Amino acid sequence: MESRPSGNYCTFSMFLLCNLALLGVGIAVATLAIYICADQDDFSWYDGLFALLGFVIVLTAIASIKTKDSLKWLFVYMLFLLILTAIVGGLTLGLIFWHDFEIKIGYENAWGVRGSYIGSCAAMLFCVVVGFFYRKSLINAVERKSEEVNFTDIKGPLVSPRAGKPETISKGFQQQKPSKKSGKPESLFEMK
Repeated sequence: MESRPSGNYCTFSMFLLCNLALLGVGIAVATLAIYICADQDDFSWYDGLFALLGFVIVLTAIASIKTKDSLKWLFVYMLFLLILTAIVGGLTLGLIFWHDFEIKIGYENAWGVRGSYIGSCAAMLFCVVVGFFYRKSLINAVERKSEEVNFTDIKGPLVSPRAGKPETISKGFQQQKPSKKSGKPESLFEMK
């Protein structure tokens, strides 16, 4: 079985931790939507949309496990997460500028919910950034793996082009002949 190249383990660990946090973010987004719905005693379109987005974020975090070695799926994952971040961010901006939201659930609750959604957008963006760095380390690992394959294909001695041929290098270092008197090699500093 051929081993696949994997990226930097530190970056991959951060990527996994971010996706674990993303799982919590998805649950929090869905829970906040359910809280707003229960607090108002009314189900509206934005409650349902935020609940749906929360469940989609949870599924995206679970699907991130399959992106460990695949550059293609990691790119698709990051693109999908970036689109989800834009949607949640747009809906959060809508909630920030919608003044009737404060009247429906109260001033403190409205700003708590808005702050939570802003925090979830920041966590999702951080997950995309860490995913980008992990993807870059995975690209570097694939390039290193292809370079190793190229070096194993070369047969024969590896000689630097600047060093010259192996025969010309060894001519400068002639073996010293032993002296007739002591049997030891003659010193370079001995005078005859």
